[in-house]
Parts: sequence; C-alpha cells; structure tokens
Amino acid sequence: MKTALPMSLLALAISVGGAAARELRPEAINTASIASIGAEKPAPPDPDPAIVRLQVLLDRAGASPGVIDGLSGENVNKAVAGFEAMNDLPVDGRLDAEVVSRLEGNAPIVESYVVSADDAKGLVDKIPEDYGEKAKMQSLGYTSVAEKLSERFHMGIDLVNALNPASQFAPGDTVWVVTPGPPREGKVKRIEANKKTGQVLAFAGDGSLLAVYPATIGSEDNPAPSGKHKVKGVARMPVLRAADELGRRRASRHGQARCAGGLRQSKFSHAEVRGNPSRSHSSPACRSRGIACGDSRSFGFESGGEITQ
Repeated sequence: MKTALPMSLLALAISVGGAAARELRPEAINTASIASIGAEKPAPPDPDPAIVRLQVLLDRAGASPGVIDGLSGENVNKAVAGFEAMNDLPVDGRLDAEVVSRLEGNAPIVESYVVSADDAKGLVDKIPEDYGEKAKMQSLGYTSVAEKLSERFHMGIDLVNALNPASQFAPGDTVWVVTPGPPREGKVKRIEANKKTGQVLAFAGDGSLLAVYPATIGSEDNPAPSGKHKVKGVARMPVLRAADELGRRRASRHGQARCAGGLRQSKFSHAEVRGNPSRSHSSPACRSRGIACGDSRSFGFESGGEITQ
C-alpha cells in the first residue's frame, strides 16, 4: 500500500533510475519492460530503452516528462507523480506495479517515418546570436530536418540521431521515431504554474487534473508574478515580451524588433517574438530551459478562466 503525498511534494518524488545501458535499437525500445526500472539503480549514461518507453507512455498519458531522451531524471520523476495524481492514485512518484499496469499498452513505441519534401522546406543555416540580426530573419526556423523531426515527435536530437546513425534525413529516407500519440483534448478551467515543483498543471472545471507539463517559471532577470490572474483572452500566435536591463540595451540599439516564429526567442527583451505553433517541447531553447512548449495548445481554455502561480 502506497503512502500518499500532496502534489506540492512532486519535486521530491523518488528517482526512477534505469537498467544497464543496452544497444539502442527500435526493437529494444518496443520490447523493453518499464517494470524493470528500479528506484535504487543508478541512471545509465546513455539512453536506456526502458526509459524511452516510459517517457513515451507518460507523454501519451498527458503527464509530460519533457523531452524524450531515454535518460532518467527529475522531469521523469515528476511526470510519474503527475500521472498518479491524474489517475487518483496515491502520489509518491514510485513506478510500482499499479502505475505500470495503467501506463502500459500494446501500441508500438518506435515506428518508421518517411521524410517528406516538406520536411526539408523552410530550414535556416543558423540562428544568429545578435538580437538585431535575429529580428531581420523572416522566421526563426529549424536548422535541420533532424531538428524539425525531433520537435514533431517530442524527441531529443541525440535520440533521433542514435536511432538513425547512418541517415542523411533526406526526402524519401525512412527513419525511426517515437510516437507520442495524438494531442490531449479537454476543456481547461484553471492553470496552475507551480514555481516550487517547476510544473504547469491544467485542471478541468470539476477540479480533475487533465495534464501536467514541466516548465521553467520565471528567472532571476524576469521573475514570474505570484497570485491569481484572470484570463482575458487566448492568443494562438502570441507576441512574447520581456524587459530586463539587457533587453533594454539591445532594444536601444535595434529599436522595437518583431521576430516571426520560434521559442528560441522566449526571452527576447523589449522586442517582439511571434510563437510558432508547430513547435513542441524539444527545441534547443525548450530543452535548455526544461519547458513544455507545445501540447497544451490542444486544450480549450476559455476567457474568464484563472491562472494561479
């Protein structure tokens, strides 16, 4: 019998380390057993097939572990605890038999995908460091097909390359990708941004938990406000602004810059950045900040709802 812990202690969930590292092949992931993941075993240095499987199953269930990379860590631990909360199980973050049985399914984790001509369109050579140069770009696009696919399938770029070591990711190539599943659906009444646990939680009108995502909430330069806020509107292609001192200096040099596309600019100070709805949560910017960037847009959030931070 598990001892229940409150959601506020998700960050303290017990670590789920992986089994010994094995050769990373699609069949190894598809046949891996998440029941073999032990709480006391150290995490392997390389992607573990069982951890990849666990991350995909959690992602499908709406308890996002962040980027799917085959490595255990805090986001995986909190996702297990979030899954327990979503399913009215005692929240202790332990991957026990009850959690495993509810997570597991028969659908394959890794499947083949044929790179299309569209996948190779709209790429950019690089993203410049200078904010003024970024503002001149038509869009802050992907720098490779592999990066674009890592976004689409919620994968870390290293995992994409590990599954496809010889691929050029050219149109017509068949590659291996994980399949997170369709976007979660539901009507969100309240969003809780929990700075202590580093998570964003979406609640339905009846108080049930619909989804949990890891997030970086605020920073030293731009601390997030606390309290309760009413949602007055929903922007599908938002303009994101920040106003730290560094941003003011950049703005004074470059003026009011408006950049199209990409979460790479989520800390673009005193400049404007248009979000890219094709982005999910494994872009380089998202990975570096540990945020979940894409799936929550599938929920209907009505004006008049609340955000609690």
